[in-house]
Amino acid sequence: MLKICLFTAFCFFVTSSKAGYTSSNLIVDFEQQELNFHLLGMEYLRSPLPSASFLKSDTLLMQQLAADDMLLKKNEPISESSNSDLKNSDHSLATSDTPVVLLLGGGPGFSSWNLEPIQQNIASWGYPVLLMDMAGIGANKHLLQEPPVTQWIKQIHALLGHVAKDQEVILVSHSWGALMAMLYLREHPENINKVILLNPVDPEKKAMEHLTAEIDLRNREETNAAWDDEDAWEQKTDVKDSEIDRITLRQIQQVLPTYFLDYKKGQEYAAQFTVDDFNIDLNIAAWKEYDANPIQYFEMNQTATDFYFLECKQDYLMPYNQQAIESQLRLKQSVVLDQCGHFPWIEQKTLFYKALKGFLDESI
Repeated sequence: MLKICLFTAFCFFVTSSKAGYTSSNLIVDFEQQELNFHLLGMEYLRSPLPSASFLKSDTLLMQQLAADDMLLKKNEPISESSNSDLKNSDHSLATSDTPVVLLLGGGPGFSSWNLEPIQQNIASWGYPVLLMDMAGIGANKHLLQEPPVTQWIKQIHALLGHVAKDQEVILVSHSWGALMAMLYLREHPENINKVILLNPVDPEKKAMEHLTAEIDLRNREETNAAWDDEDAWEQKTDVKDSEIDRITLRQIQQVLPTYFLDYKKGQEYAAQFTVDDFNIDLNIAAWKEYDANPIQYFEMNQTATDFYFLECKQDYLMPYNQQAIESQLRLKQSVVLDQCGHFPWIEQKTLFYKALKGFLDESI
């Protein structure tokens, strides 16, 4: 009987208000199917968007962004209450040489709309910035036809090939997304001038060796849950789908708050999480595929890409991922924030966005 320990697979995510999502939605053809993604700052693209022969004109949802209404003030971090009221934009103007930014989120197997605040801030600084769900989950649930990592690499390449053709790209990646960025870079190093690693899983997964024990300890400190009961950690795959959903949601809501320094704030965000944002089978399949051909540090160091590292002192991954990455990966900059866990744009917004903008703006 197969048992799955949900969070030892390092599957976690946090959401913001879906109702406040304001970016344009483009639906494009990806291998005869529709690939959904969100783009802010399209006025900064070097070339016009692809013609209607590529964009599915009968389902095209794109509307020209009104910068005065859709973007934030220059350098102003987004507040948790401002998602649906983005006004008074005074964002800086980009040049034709401005790179396109692609955000890659955590998981694997999670939706990506929780990165909306980061997308909106980056767009306010004058960068075109892309965000999408990966194949098999969320808006692109219908796309999965191959092993997930293989298809995700193709998905990223298809998107960048049509939206950012001949334009330099910066990959901003969080958690598992750091590995996804490196996996893509290994196959397609062209035009990727920066990879920014936010709270990253290190390629050798050193940080994950202590994960379950640290989650268990935090839960014992914060709750009265019987975390020595294996039912609190494991789920069996021979139960009904509805039961799997219930157990998965319970685990997410009980474990996710431990990834925050502020446990109560973590509870508030976990309460917004739904089973529709996570696919556990996809998570397991992606980790198996990664483990069969993991990233080697020398592969990254052989590229011309610059790497940037940002972490939080109170993150579960610390100091293991920092020690591993700083000793083996050629880093341009490394920043560690205090008083935050795995989601610094929530717990240390001002310092997080200051560091992120510095990474983005630094000349190569």
